[in-house]
Amino acid sequence: MLSSKPDPRSALSCTVLFASPLSVAAVDNYIRGDADADGAVTVIDVAMIQRHTAGLSVSPFDERAADVNDDGLDIVDAARIQRYLAGIETPYGIGELVTVKSPSDYDEYELPVM
Repeated sequence: MLSSKPDPRSALSCTVLFASPLSVAAVDNYIRGDADADGAVTVIDVAMIQRHTAGLSVSPFDERAADVNDDGLDIVDAARIQRYLAGIETPYGIGELVTVKSPSDYDEYELPVM
């Protein structure tokens, strides 16, 4: 006959598993070209970059994502995103997820998390 009560040993093993300390470094993700951080690269991102480079206030604004070729944000980044949106091949990985792990958070003994 099956019992409806949970086995206390299985609860204990789960507690031990989840109570173990894990060392995980801070990870920050963004999509290259997604200046407004809404999860997609659109013409709105182009407009926000244009406004930002003209000195106008835009919010929210992710300058890392807007700077598609990592040489400093300028109007050329907006043009590169326009080319991407028009289906013209670009070498900058626009639309791709970028994962940044903070170097100060590295632990020399940390095992990789998969």
